[in-house]
Amino acid sequence: MSYCRVCKKSFGGNFDFANDNKVSSRVVRIPPDKIISQPSSVRRLAMAYRSMNLPRRKVIDFVAGHLFLHENGVLHHGAHVCFEGDLDDIFGMERDPSGRWMGDFLNFAVEPPRQQAQQRVLERLTLLWTALAIHSPAQAEHVIR
Repeated sequence: MSYCRVCKKSFGGNFDFANDNKVSSRVVRIPPDKIISQPSSVRRLAMAYRSMNLPRRKVIDFVAGHLFLHENGVLHHGAHVCFEGDLDDIFGMERDPSGRWMGDFLNFAVEPPRQQAQQRVLERLTLLWTALAIHSPAQAEHVIR
């Protein structure tokens, strides 16, 4: 039986490793934190989400729907990543049900950030970018160019 090296959970009986050393083109490779946290990347990411015309709460539903239903794998620093966290907790919706952080993030599409993103919001930005990469790989590549 095969196990994930990150979360140590079993892949199940109907999963087997390919022995061809080729990684699927649908595998999402998360860029380094330094790239995602750049003001230009944050602005383009906000522009991508703002163009979807989703309410603040629906953005988190969009992220959850894409992260938890993606079957082709996500790699971060070369390691397989499993998403198990509570997105409401990660995005601060428990403390702020109105989604003020998400509203402020979406406003970066109009008013660009003045500095690099702080470490404490990097996980949120990474999840937003990953969901976008699953939904529209070309648009996600444009965000980090």
